[in-house]
Amino acid sequence: MSDFTHLLSPLQIGRSGKALEIRNRVLVSAHVPGFAENNKPGAAYIAYHRRYAAEGVGLQITGGTPVHKSGLLSLAPDGLWNLDDSIIPGYTELAQAVHAEGGRILAQLAHSGGTVLIDQPGTVAWSASSVRSAITG
Repeated sequence: MSDFTHLLSPLQIGRSGKALEIRNRVLVSAHVPGFAENNKPGAAYIAYHRRYAAEGVGLQITGGTPVHKSGLLSLAPDGLWNLDDSIIPGYTELAQAVHAEGGRILAQLAHSGGTVLIDQPGTVAWSASSVRSAITG
């Protein structure tokens, strides 16, 4: 364990005086566990992240959460969407649950740009480039 002397030590993120302290350097990277309910954090989603915090994870990150309807990667209801303020109560409950266990959580904001779903009738893909993705067409 001597190669990881800082793993369980606190980490300050941000400027001195306004820094956020993370209790350790254990991170659960961004992923979509598939537990959202109607694209919002529900009981199962919150319990999932609470468990990571309870087990000692310092920081966890939600999977990519679209900030505009033009940037959806999926139409499934099991991922989070930041399309309007209706997500705020779920985020509030999620943050409170994780914080109660000593952890921190970060929402990854995203827009899928050129890899957006193209099989949505009437939807125009928004991107920094007019060149379509080689992956999704």
